[in-house]
Amino acid sequence: MTRCALENLYWIVGLAEEGEGFVLKMRDDEMSHRRALGQELFAAEVQLEDDVAERLRAYMRDLNKGSDKAKTLSPKHVAQIRDDFEKTYIFYGQLSSDAAHPSVTALNRYIVPESHPEGEGIDVEPAVSNFEIAETAEYLSMAAMCVCVAANQIIGGVAGAESLNAIADRYTELSNRTKATLKPAA
Repeated sequence: MTRCALENLYWIVGLAEEGEGFVLKMRDDEMSHRRALGQELFAAEVQLEDDVAERLRAYMRDLNKGSDKAKTLSPKHVAQIRDDFEKTYIFYGQLSSDAAHPSVTALNRYIVPESHPEGEGIDVEPAVSNFEIAETAEYLSMAAMCVCVAANQIIGGVAGAESLNAIADRYTELSNRTKATLKPAA
């Protein structure tokens, strides 16, 4: 969820910085994804009813006519629209890596060591610490708050915008207190 919130933030910044030009990039991205999905259906030889297959072929022909050069947007390139997003992309990249390609560290929680009283093996329901839960909630909250603030700034501010800052301040204070009490011992 945090990755999705950050992706939304990147796209909002793209809209704010590039306006109509970014809207065109978004349209091209959508066409590129639709083309890839259609090609995937045909490559996988999915059995479609004849009329559905013909409509899909016609749609693909039309799609290919108008968007031969359509490019897919990547979060990395969209995040580079603003220099100050470099650090957020590093964080996003780590989240993506852990989600798509779990690390040894992430998977290690499932390993029960040989020295365990019940013997070694795999724990399919490993214990998650309160600190990990709080940290996960913090990442999601930060990303979601950024999206809300960015969207508000793009639309020129709304009457309730001051409330966003107050919520963010309260959240930061609460988050700092929670992390201090849940921090694992070194």
